[in-house]
Amino acid sequence: MKITTKSHYGLMAMCELARRYGQKPVSVRQIAELQNCSNSYMEQIFALLKKAGLIQSNRGAYGGYTLTKPPEEISMGEIITTLEGPIGFTDCSSGDESNCSNQHNCSSQAFWQELHENINNFLEEKKLSEFIKD
Repeated sequence: MKITTKSHYGLMAMCELARRYGQKPVSVRQIAELQNCSNSYMEQIFALLKKAGLIQSNRGAYGGYTLTKPPEEISMGEIITTLEGPIGFTDCSSGDESNCSNQHNCSSQAFWQELHENINNFLEEKKLSEFIKD
């Protein structure tokens, strides 16, 4: 599994918003410039984060985006699954055994399920606030 640039830029953008939590909103353009990313790509990322309820937009001359809750309450897992979809290595590890033609004879299923659980638990335990650098 490889995390895409969408998650990479999305995590960096969320860190920027977390650093400014409780302050005035930040524009997509500002975040895109700070992350050396195109404005249109960052807008796509922000649309997904907004739809998931992780950020909110504020209109007007001093508009922009802010987090919807404190950085201590946002997990890295929430961000990554919002941008990438459910994390899984195989159909059976993420709970969808219906796509597995070998589910009754699979000797590695327990391994994949344990790996899936460990990674998801790790991502849920890691909070956005842990990654804010002054």
